[in-house]
Amino acid sequence: SIPVELKTNTSPIKQISAGYQVSLALTESGKLYNWGSTYLLSIVIPEGVQGNIAQFDDNPNIVIALTKDGEVVPLTNSTNSYTAVPEEVQGNTVAIALSDESAAALTEDGRVHTWGNNVYGSMNVPEEIQGHVTAIEGGRYHFTALMDDGEVISWGDNTHGQASVPASFNEKEIVTVYAGFYQNYAVTVDGDVETWGLKGYV
Repeated sequence: SIPVELKTNTSPIKQISAGYQVSLALTESGKLYNWGSTYLLSIVIPEGVQGNIAQFDDNPNIVIALTKDGEVVPLTNSTNSYTAVPEEVQGNTVAIALSDESAAALTEDGRVHTWGNNVYGSMNVPEEIQGHVTAIEGGRYHFTALMDDGEVISWGDNTHGQASVPASFNEKEIVTVYAGFYQNYAVTVDGDVETWGLKGYV
């Protein structure tokens, strides 16, 4: 059930996630709350991190937090492919994203850094986008990024066309992107939602 402290919390919720048997909520004050089953996913928030979280992302294996200081912190006591965070992203990361096998950090200079397992080429960031990325999202085995000129780029698993951005998108002014399991969503400046990839599968 939802933690009592979250129910009585006076700080607005800024981010939520309904994961596989686990739910998470992040407040504006930087506190992350989780509830549900701990059988598959054990979440450990280190001392000094709670109350200083700016963003989080999760998959069935792990939760990773981005602190207000730009530090990337895996919320686990285990050592795995997700915990090998590159030193060069610490202190200057502005956004994070997870696929099912790898992680990505967007740094202040518009570059994307990846680590983990390179399944379906999810870690093969196109060199031409480096220095121009403003947002990053992760699907199951792919990533989708928004460029500073409004262009949308995807890479990694393309089994269902999720890494093939429709050419017509270059004619639209995209302001937000989101990556689902096998598909993507893009929101235009007019509030329209565009999709590509496997339809009907969230």
